[in-house]
Amino acid sequence: MQLLGQKLPTWVINRRLSLDRDRIKGFISEYISGLIRIYNVCGVKDERAWDLFYDIIFLDPVTTPHFSQFQLMWPQHRSRSSPSREWWAAFRSYMGQMFHKTRGQQDNCR
Repeated sequence: MQLLGQKLPTWVINRRLSLDRDRIKGFISEYISGLIRIYNVCGVKDERAWDLFYDIIFLDPVTTPHFSQFQLMWPQHRSRSSPSREWWAAFRSYMGQMFHKTRGQQDNCR
């Protein structure tokens, strides 16, 4: 179990999110980086981040097949006592890595 404030190892996140195959992992990673730029969200604590997360989980035709496991958990996505807390921690940690990667790519372009 993850302690609050501790980051999950990448392999744990990828396994929980069913992103074990490198090709899928790379494609989804680049695709989400593009969405982050389009949505102009700075990080997981940004007020618009949950709008992006919702679209990734429910609406986007590319990402929904990979993240649809979170659809039934959505009503508890902000609850600290949710039984799915570890899954949300994995998703937020994954998205945090995507924000970090996107910032790095944007810094390299400047």
